[in-house]
Amino acid sequence: MPVTEQDYEYLTKTFAKLKNYVELRDFRTFLLFNLIDESETMIQKLMEGGRSLRTLLHDSKGAYLYEYAMTKGRLLFYVKAPLMEDTAVLDREKHKEFFDEHLRKFEQKKLLTKQDDKIGLVKITSKIIEADEKYDIHPKFEVTRIYEDFLSFLLDIGKSRYVFVIDGKGDKPNIIFAISILLSNALNQEYVAIQAYIDKEKKYSGHFLKVNSEEFTYESVDEIKEASHSEMYHTDYLLLVHIKSFKPL
Repeated sequence: MPVTEQDYEYLTKTFAKLKNYVELRDFRTFLLFNLIDESETMIQKLMEGGRSLRTLLHDSKGAYLYEYAMTKGRLLFYVKAPLMEDTAVLDREKHKEFFDEHLRKFEQKKLLTKQDDKIGLVKITSKIIEADEKYDIHPKFEVTRIYEDFLSFLLDIGKSRYVFVIDGKGDKPNIIFAISILLSNALNQEYVAIQAYIDKEKKYSGHFLKVNSEEFTYESVDEIKEASHSEMYHTDYLLLVHIKSFKPL
């Protein structure tokens, strides 16, 4: 479907609200987003012993936080939820109920490594956004690509492990988007480019997008299920990071 000026205006108006804070839809989305973090370098993965203990930050305002760092500024993803356990470290054996509640069996098998047998709960009062503002470090966002169909969007983002979804309220459409950092040579300034698809039918409400990489078919699903080796060979799962709002915490 051709992109209209109204579509562009809807996108620019929506992303004008995006400053630093991103509220996620639910804790399961937040946890999955943490587990497939792309910021870990290949060198870290290859080093003996792997990464140190994975941690979840919990702010004194009653929300779990995830800092998505960019060269200039950052996005602070959060979900409002009380501390899940009265402990400093979540252990997969001792706190089995926690992992079973938020991750399906096959997801635990595929997404959790040996280093994830224990997850630290770090209690903080975050002042990172205040520090960025003090030094005038603000990310700048620009809508640079709008896709006429969803397959074009998927083909263009390539092997990304997740995309973001703004759940439209009422009859407002959903917005599915990816971000990348670009440099404007003319201004010598960095900005965050937004590549967006407007999902007017709200087809993709699950936690994952199941993509058949051979037939280029896809469907929204709520969990990763175990399947035959031949089926898994041609199947990719893309995490749909559902966004509730851009309201400050």
